[in-house]
Amino acid sequence: MKTVFTILLLLPTFIQLRAQVEQPQRFEIIQKYLDEEFTVISLEREGLALFRGTNQYKDRMRSWQVMLLDTTLNIKVDTLVNIEREYNIIGFEYTTGILSLLFQSGEFIKDKIALCDIELKDSNINIYNIKTEVELKLSFFSRLQQSILFAGYINNEPAIVMYDLVKGKAQMVPGFLQRNTELLDMRVNLNATFNVVMVEKMSGENKRIIFRTYDAHATLLLEDIIESEASYTIFNAISSNLYRDDLLLIGTWGTRSSDRALGFYTTLVNPFEEQKTKLVQFGSLQHYLDYLKPRRADKIKTKTKAAILEGKLFEYTNNSLPYKIVEHQNGFIVLAETYATGTNNSDFYNNRNYTQPWNSPYYYYNPYYPRFGSSRPYQSLSYGQNVAQEDIEIKTYSSSLLFINAKGIIENDFSAKLEDFKISGIKQISDVAYFNDSAIVVYRKKHDILFHKVDLLDSKSKNGNVKIKLNDDFDDLRTDDDQDAGIKCWYNNVFYTWGYHSIKNTNIKGNKTREVFYINKVVVH
Repeated sequence: MKTVFTILLLLPTFIQLRAQVEQPQRFEIIQKYLDEEFTVISLEREGLALFRGTNQYKDRMRSWQVMLLDTTLNIKVDTLVNIEREYNIIGFEYTTGILSLLFQSGEFIKDKIALCDIELKDSNINIYNIKTEVELKLSFFSRLQQSILFAGYINNEPAIVMYDLVKGKAQMVPGFLQRNTELLDMRVNLNATFNVVMVEKMSGENKRIIFRTYDAHATLLLEDIIESEASYTIFNAISSNLYRDDLLLIGTWGTRSSDRALGFYTTLVNPFEEQKTKLVQFGSLQHYLDYLKPRRADKIKTKTKAAILEGKLFEYTNNSLPYKIVEHQNGFIVLAETYATGTNNSDFYNNRNYTQPWNSPYYYYNPYYPRFGSSRPYQSLSYGQNVAQEDIEIKTYSSSLLFINAKGIIENDFSAKLEDFKISGIKQISDVAYFNDSAIVVYRKKHDILFHKVDLLDSKSKNGNVKIKLNDDFDDLRTDDDQDAGIKCWYNNVFYTWGYHSIKNTNIKGNKTREVFYINKVVVH
């Protein structure tokens, strides 16, 4: 029998510089030795969802536990979803009112795929058995109204399949299956359209970024071809979601001879004018190198500045991934993280399996509109580990914010050192929210929540840290499994953090120790 605790934590925690952090609620559920680990999904103002596999099997079916919590961390729904035991969970998607869980058996989407839709208002569950007859290896999937978008590769050529859940039919989205192209991003917009970003990989020629927008019927609405210089390589790209009227593309770039990036590029989509990417070297940013020792950072900045004045490159390279774009009335905020890998660097950028993990969702905050939806990068899982299966060691160095104006130009930046956090795969460590004209970046360090509230104009920040709050004063934390812990933006200035605790309470009789999975609600003022 499972035991659940939902506790009101009424006393706010104050930190220096007049900033304030509250942890008003905490959720706990007993975690037994053989229990699978939870995946937590933000449903924004509709609450949180938790799901995990169970050890319950009947006939050919396996049960998956799904829990829905409200914004005060009280349980609304605790149910089981029965899926054929040969299926594995490969991704999830939240759109307003619906949580979608994607299961697959086999390597391609022509093999068995099941989509489980949970309607958040009345908890109705609908399971769709999807058949496409397409040998597509999945890279992204998204929900667009009553259709599912599957994006990936057929014989190493990008392709997108749109599957109509009502009609039970699949169609190929036109304009793909092109050689020497790579699929970098797929993303659903607020207005029921979706964006696709590809890059050409032809040696010795200018690399063109291909940006397209399609409607909900897979009709091409817009195409923009953006030139980049032949000697440079585009490593990755993400696009904004049309919360603003303009669309931003951002990613990292480098030389053709290197597998590490030299800096960030930005461009606004404009099919009516020719434009090139705006290239910014890491060493030309004011704060990007703050995680380094000051003497080394200053040396790199000085050499970069001198090289730029001479029309050259100073080849300081790094591994950096942009994870998230936040749109606001004056421009954009981009969250990126800097890593070192324990394997050959070519694996980091050039292997398509090393994109953002499937469960690193872009949880956007926008002060004017509800979020419509976003793509879910797909990854094969060692389920419950929240990391990809590939055996690599990652050391995270820093979380960076890029403040980009309405013209697509990086005006300022901010960087927070992540204390050389070691993880066993690429996943997002920090997160950012935009609230009251400030950017709030948060991350975990063992049992501490660290945050910086950053002014967008001058990059000055109010820093702070607070311990994760336990149920009462008699709780003593014995162990904190920080490898499976995390923190994400929920909505506005509200975050949620989760993990696994072993706690001893000296004020109770009988068994004083409990092993729990927990979620704390965190509000940053």
